Parts: sequence; C-alpha cells; structure tokens
Amino acid sequence: MNPDFTETQQLLQTTVRQYVEDEVPFDRVREHEQKRAADDKLWEAISNQGWLGIPLPEAVGGGDAG
Repeated sequence: MNPDFTETQQLLQTTVRQYVEDEVPFDRVREHEQKRAADDKLWEAISNQGWLGIPLPEAVGGGDAG
C-alpha cells in the first residue's frame, strides 16, 4: 500500500481490489474487451457500491474525494 494514502483511501483500495479479484474474472474482462462493449452488470455493481460518486462533492451526495 502507498504510505501517502489516508487510512480511508487504503481501505477503499483494499475493498476495490478484493471485489475485483472475487467478482471480475479475467475471462469476463477479455470477453467484454473483445466485444468492445461495457459490462453493464459490473457498472451497476460499481454504482451500487457508491464508488462512482467518490469524487463528487458531498453537497450532491458524493464522497468529496475529488
């Protein structure tokens, strides 16, 4: 881990890494890459985790990390 990250950032990094290792097998990535198509289920899962809003201001419901 990067020692310059805050504890919260390190937790997020660990959480995302674990999610990708568990839920996004390489074959799935390759399949969507070959199709040149987005993986809608993956984007939905990422959105449901709230990760897309992390850089947005708190005033609009984001994580204020941008």
